[in-house]
Amino acid sequence: MREGIGIADQRNWRGTIYQLLLGLLLLLLPVQFALGTEIRFAPSDVVLLLLVLFGGFRIATSRDDWSAWHLVLLAMFSASLLTSALRYGSVTRWALINKYVGLLVLLVLYLVIVQYARTPRAVWRIAQLVVWSVFLQGVFALPLYFIGLRYAPLHTYRIQALAADPNAYGGLVVLAIALHWATVNTPARLISRRLAWPVTLVLVLNLLLCFSRSAWIGFVFVVLSILIFRRRAWPHVAVPFALGVSLVLIFFRSYFITQIWPLIDRHEQVTARVVIIEDAMTTFVAHPIFGGGLGSYIDTYGYQIHNTFFWMLAEMGVVGATVFIIFVGIFALRGYRAYKAADEQYRGLMAGLLIAHLAMIGLSVGIEAFYQRSWWVVMALLNASWVLMVKRGAVPVAHDTAVTAAADGAHAAGE
Repeated sequence: MREGIGIADQRNWRGTIYQLLLGLLLLLLPVQFALGTEIRFAPSDVVLLLLVLFGGFRIATSRDDWSAWHLVLLAMFSASLLTSALRYGSVTRWALINKYVGLLVLLVLYLVIVQYARTPRAVWRIAQLVVWSVFLQGVFALPLYFIGLRYAPLHTYRIQALAADPNAYGGLVVLAIALHWATVNTPARLISRRLAWPVTLVLVLNLLLCFSRSAWIGFVFVVLSILIFRRRAWPHVAVPFALGVSLVLIFFRSYFITQIWPLIDRHEQVTARVVIIEDAMTTFVAHPIFGGGLGSYIDTYGYQIHNTFFWMLAEMGVVGATVFIIFVGIFALRGYRAYKAADEQYRGLMAGLLIAHLAMIGLSVGIEAFYQRSWWVVMALLNASWVLMVKRGAVPVAHDTAVTAAADGAHAAGE
């Protein structure tokens, strides 16, 4: 198997262009545009295509970059697509493009990330770009949101920035919070000391105003995981919460009751989600082993299940649900092993990736989070970290120095 990172590691114009494209890909990850009711366009996919075309056969990978469950996952989706074709005589465009082709895009994204993350510094750099991409979008989204509350053409009750969906945007924010908080007081911090609190406040405010209960479930996973893995970051958890509660009780009590609480409550949506789960279980009972087939649920009922596990259960049966659990479990296990094997300099970064992964599992309770591109970036980084920290043992001193210098440079820039 080839080792190295192909053209991304070459100190020439090809390597420079490749790294620029990779950075652009990460910065555009939170951006999506809805094209009609079924299709969403992600500019990052165009950059991903350019990366593949530019890298070509120079993109290097090895056996350790993957697990057998990647192949099992692809085989399961292929079988489910075939099941739909045989059972119903055709395959819906939703299933073919959004689900099957969407999975292929995610696998290519995983490949591009994992083949680049061959050093701890590369892992750190990618994680930093992910946090910055969400933070910058949040900085621009907040004033537009508040202007929209007063200006009808921009009016929206739930902030979603350029993610085309408040639930998806909330998931991005939770992931960025996990990475930021876990590294905030470590040598490999992703955000400089001076900007640490502003980033926290911007991200938490965006998380609140997206009014995504699915994202809030993921946030609970983050808070509990921070208490276990990175207790030194607890002030970043407690201060925004205490500040928010104080502001509501002192200044915005009536506004909270009349305007904010109805957005949080949305009882009718809770009832609808219960009905969706019941319909999913009905589909599962009818086809318990391999499910109804890819795209069969939305074709029958006209809406998504909004729960990754129950979606797999309905359309791919107990086989699909089991594969999903094992697939995400593999990355959780590898991330935990990388966290335990890392020294103090990198342990915060490893904890951030692991906590972000757990947060996305929590997010999947409320939406079909499996297709969140940022989650696949995290899984690729978890696998790369496992290879670096566990399979290869100790981290070279040169890499330690590189990350420290980069963190110090970010700190200096913040000052």
